[in-house]
Amino acid sequence: MVVGATVVVDMLAAGVEGAAVGVAAHPASSSIRIAVVGTRTGQVCQAASADCVAATLTLMADEPTLDAFHDAEGTAFTLDLTDDGSRVELQLQLVNEQAPSPGAPRAQPFTLTFVGPAGTHFPQGTYRLSHPSLGDIDIFLVPVGPQADGCHRYDAVFN
Repeated sequence: MVVGATVVVDMLAAGVEGAAVGVAAHPASSSIRIAVVGTRTGQVCQAASADCVAATLTLMADEPTLDAFHDAEGTAFTLDLTDDGSRVELQLQLVNEQAPSPGAPRAQPFTLTFVGPAGTHFPQGTYRLSHPSLGDIDIFLVPVGPQADGCHRYDAVFN
């Protein structure tokens, strides 16, 4: 809440009047989304108006944990392929705990294995995945290749 208040104060200092704050917390992913809307004239903010000033800030206290992904093992994640607006469903097939390395940034490293539908393949990169309990998560996925059934496998490493 303090961050939301700070955003409003910054917008008011920039000449924005009538600022309103909306806060949405997503406890499973430890994220908080703050949306602030206001106008420079104090009038009602219309989405198409050049006078409308809006800011959205998403804060991640922590990345989802190994335990959170274990709870999601075997469930579907929706991947947003933003280039063409299409969506692909990936199944979280495996959550694999890795041995920690001394001095590594993550105390408990792990890997995730996702499986996508046959006939769909996308290159290595960071993608936004949505999950009913974990929310929206940006994950770097690496294609491993097709399985015998034609479905493509993708790995993500958290280390």
